[in-house]
Amino acid sequence: MGKREELEKLRNQIDEIDEKILSLLNKRAELVIKVGEIKKVSNLPISDPARERKILKKILEKNKGPLKEKHVRGIFQEIFSASLDIQRPLTIAYLGPEATFTHEAARKRFGWGAEYIPLPSIEEVFREVEREKAVYGVVPVENSTEGVETHTLDMFIESELRVCDEIILRIIHHFLSFSP
Repeated sequence: MGKREELEKLRNQIDEIDEKILSLLNKRAELVIKVGEIKKVSNLPISDPARERKILKKILEKNKGPLKEKHVRGIFQEIFSASLDIQRPLTIAYLGPEATFTHEAARKRFGWGAEYIPLPSIEEVFREVEREKAVYGVVPVENSTEGVETHTLDMFIESELRVCDEIILRIIHHFLSFSP
């Protein structure tokens, strides 16, 4: 068998596996819809970060490679995000603008499938969630550059909203210059 034929055979096998993965993901989504219905009538939150961590821990323990841990984490984060979005469309308010550390933290937690709303102040993030224009809000609590965000803590005292998860994000600044 020549290299082109071998390549075609391998690609056909990959295509078959992709179809099986899609079928299994859709079966999982059907179960997620049922779970969402039970959560709704039971007045339970759609997000259960502790369960997601438990699932991910179990999956990572079973991973024998060649996928790296970061690959598996990324794949399952998107599966979790899609699952939340199926139960209730995910709209996430965050302290904007786009491409800030808060935006990056929101994407890390809720994946690429959510709709993101950048807002100019921490107070507006809280109000957007309180008015149910967003399902979740992502605000900074502290960072290595500025320390504790006291305005965020004040808003948690004023608001009925509660923390449902913590996103730890490493803050790295890069400076570039052009010097002819």
